[in-house]
Amino acid sequence: MNHAISKLLREPLLIFLVLGALLFGLHTLVNDQSPETETAVRIQVTAADIDRLLGGWERQMGRPAQPHAELALSRLTPIDQMFN
Repeated sequence: MNHAISKLLREPLLIFLVLGALLFGLHTLVNDQSPETETAVRIQVTAADIDRLLGGWERQMGRPAQPHAELALSRLTPIDQMFN
């Protein structure tokens, strides 16, 4: 019985999981923020950002972005058009 427990305690995966749980618990205690007090992060995308992404793709790949990539980028509402 003691041999099985000592073998289990030397298992790297168990040590990793226990240390990870301890770090997570410590982080929760130190940062005492409930989900209600956390603020949402807003990512702002401008039309220039979208043009820069498409231009970077074309320079890197040597061809224009595929229509589905442009469609995905077009679904982002640029911040400079949001308030117009």
